[in-house]
Amino acid sequence: MWLLSVSLSFVAGVALATTGHDSPSVMVAVAAGIWLLLSREKPPRGAIVLTLCLVSMLLGAWRYEHSIAPTSGPALSFYNSEARVSLSGRVDDHPEVDGPYVRVVLDDVAMWSGDSAASVEGRVRVTLRHETAIHYGDTLSLAGTLEAPRNFSDFDYVAYLERQGIQSTMFLPTVLDVASPLRSTPLVAVYSLSDALKSSLDRAMPQPQCSLGQTLLLGRRDSLSDGVRDSFARAGAAHMLAVSGLHLAIVTAAILALALAVLGRWHYFYVWIAIAGVVFYVMLTGMRPPVVRAGIMAGLFLFAELAGRQKHGPTALGFAAAVMVFVEPILLTQLSFQLSFMAMAGLVVLYQPIRSRLDALLERMNPDSDRHVRLLAPCMDIIAATVAATAMTLPVIARAFGQVPMVGLPVSLLALPVLPFAIAGAAGVASLGLISTTAAAVAGWFAWLPLTFILSVVELASRLPGASLAVGSPPVVAELMYYALLLLPGVLWHQRPRLRDERRHAKPEDVTSTPRLWYAVPPLLLAVVLVWSAVLDAPDGQLHVTFFDVGQGDACLVQTPEGHTVVIDGGLDGAVMSHHLGSSLPFWDRSVDLVVNTHQHEDHLCGLMPLASQGRTGCALYPSFEPETELHAQWMRALSGNGIEAVAAERGGLFDFGDGTLLEVLGPEGSSDCSDCDDNSVVLRLSYGNVVFLFTGDIAEEAERRLCHSAENLDCTVLKVAHHGSDTSSCAQFVAAASPDIAIVSVGADNSYGHPSPDVLKRLATSGATVFTTAENGTIEFITNGRTITVHTDA
Repeated sequence: MWLLSVSLSFVAGVALATTGHDSPSVMVAVAAGIWLLLSREKPPRGAIVLTLCLVSMLLGAWRYEHSIAPTSGPALSFYNSEARVSLSGRVDDHPEVDGPYVRVVLDDVAMWSGDSAASVEGRVRVTLRHETAIHYGDTLSLAGTLEAPRNFSDFDYVAYLERQGIQSTMFLPTVLDVASPLRSTPLVAVYSLSDALKSSLDRAMPQPQCSLGQTLLLGRRDSLSDGVRDSFARAGAAHMLAVSGLHLAIVTAAILALALAVLGRWHYFYVWIAIAGVVFYVMLTGMRPPVVRAGIMAGLFLFAELAGRQKHGPTALGFAAAVMVFVEPILLTQLSFQLSFMAMAGLVVLYQPIRSRLDALLERMNPDSDRHVRLLAPCMDIIAATVAATAMTLPVIARAFGQVPMVGLPVSLLALPVLPFAIAGAAGVASLGLISTTAAAVAGWFAWLPLTFILSVVELASRLPGASLAVGSPPVVAELMYYALLLLPGVLWHQRPRLRDERRHAKPEDVTSTPRLWYAVPPLLLAVVLVWSAVLDAPDGQLHVTFFDVGQGDACLVQTPEGHTVVIDGGLDGAVMSHHLGSSLPFWDRSVDLVVNTHQHEDHLCGLMPLASQGRTGCALYPSFEPETELHAQWMRALSGNGIEAVAAERGGLFDFGDGTLLEVLGPEGSSDCSDCDDNSVVLRLSYGNVVFLFTGDIAEEAERRLCHSAENLDCTVLKVAHHGSDTSSCAQFVAAASPDIAIVSVGADNSYGHPSPDVLKRLATSGATVFTTAENGTIEFITNGRTITVHTDA
């Protein structure tokens, strides 16, 4: 018990030293309380333990004070909005993709401006435009403006960066060079494998199931859309997105089971294999605080197995926390660490008492049925673990977010039993993808089901009224009383070893074994669900045209009666677009026959980048214009690198899908010498029976007038309004020529451009068109049989 006392004393010393630095006071009180309860020893051992605790607490305070990075240095002289500097540094973590940007943290930074040179204190956070081929360990050479971080009105951004050792930022610099490391270190190799596994999932699975699988297996959240993140947060299931003890326990159990099956218990090799697997998985997931803490705990348990010593959960937890805080004291102030620590403390202290109570309740309800006790044991485990972790983290969540989730418990009860299957499925798909994309795609069908189930449960729960309750930040006294009332029964229960051991070793009598037929039920159920899902996703013989809500941008999906697919623009964020496509396309067929980029602006092209990288596109249509931007050049390189045919769009082009659906290119005209990117947008006319859709990109009045003179027929049923309803487009002549029954404005809510223009809306209304906007109506889907048309909206 002395190791636990000393470990928690060190953590308490660090926490006390953070006073005035956004200290988590509840963490201090809880650590001190557990220390006082568990450090009672008889003299003279008690005096020795208390002395060690005092020294450990002082050491913790000293460690924190000496870990604070200096706030000034030679680099500060270069913080000038007028001066550009050059710097080089090593990428210190996985690049973080956020819409059209990629963010990296540089370490070992050298900087110079003209003849002056200086070293940069701390690390530098760099925001680059668009995702490029940057990986962990690369050395970047950049030219740009170095800036000191500034706080937001409601967020201490400077302190947030300082906790990560970041004291400088650079926004959209020029990339001079990207150099890969000359010698591959073990960590670089593991991170490269993580990138390869992530790419395997990208190629094999649809979104958002793919991004959820990447998050659960690899801890890679950069492909996870904001909508999915918000749903998990509102449903009280955000903890499932952080690779932590639960995920590592599943992986460790799988490794142990496999090693025992192959090697048995011969010379404890199965333990060494499990230890190596734990270390490798911690590195693979980026060595983030929750998984490192879980890895240390798992390592202690496995070493205890080798030594034949009793495994003690509180000791493992306390020691893991002390080691992590010693390496990086600032972790104690980070929300992810606090949530991880408190959740695990709940499992250590409260799980067994709750589980014992549930067993007693079940026995009282049905005392003569031991078989029911055995069958319901896994359910009791999940309920006990969920209640324990949820109860311990509620005050931390309330203090951090000012609200507590009300549906978190039932969501966890439904989703956690499926989590092992989701992680195992994602692991199988990612591994097979390194060998065969086809095999991975087939395996992806089976991984798709548990991932979809988790997403569906979370999405449904997040939409329930009262999914979260606003409580504000609770007073410290209230938190202390809450934890005292919560922990005291659990601690007292652990002080009753005789009763605990009797319950633990009790064996039910005359337990009838489960019939072997039951083991065939899960795979049969899985097969039935997959078959019915495929049947429901099959083409229905009608034309579907869906305008996605991607904010301030354009994105549309066309699905023909026989299942051919056309994507027209992709918005600003590839994760958002991938999420929409994954929800609309069948899980068993994610191929796209034709991708159209109407013009090269970010709000139309950025979201198409994942389609090029996944290599599942048959053909890409692009406008021929000058000048060419770096973004368009990157798009063309991605198409060429993945063997996708790229065709320049010119007036007169025709795509016949063989099922009555015709897609005609009306613009730009090949002879046009207009250099304006918007006016050279690809204009398309999609017809099926008597129903016509007109897609206009971002053309302005000049291009509209040219179309009125050159196009034989602009009359349409549905008009995609040009340039998000800008007042430079949709002139009266063009609106009269198109004469739409329905007009769609793809636009972001509360955008800074003032789109759509009131004058444009007035002209459309005067023409008799019914106007829908993605800002007000969300995603808008049209379904037609060629004669009539049906509209479905999110709002």
